[in-house]
Amino acid sequence: MYHVQIGAFRLRENADTLIQLLDRDGFKANVLQSGKLYIVYLGTFADQKDAARLANALRNHHYDVVVIQGQAQAAKN
Repeated sequence: MYHVQIGAFRLRENADTLIQLLDRDGFKANVLQSGKLYIVYLGTFADQKDAARLANALRNHHYDVVVIQGQAQAAKN
């Protein structure tokens, strides 16, 4: 599985702010808690090329992103 990571924050509220900005731009994001960080990511893709297409669309909106491989689960509120 592939995901597009767009941010990592120590504070959940900062991750939530980014999610709101992404939503405003038409992108649906999720949060994964990893240790003390909240990781903001988009999409779940079996094919790396599909994840790369989303990454390019986000870059066109001036977001700094990276395609990652692995499982992801949304953090609990």
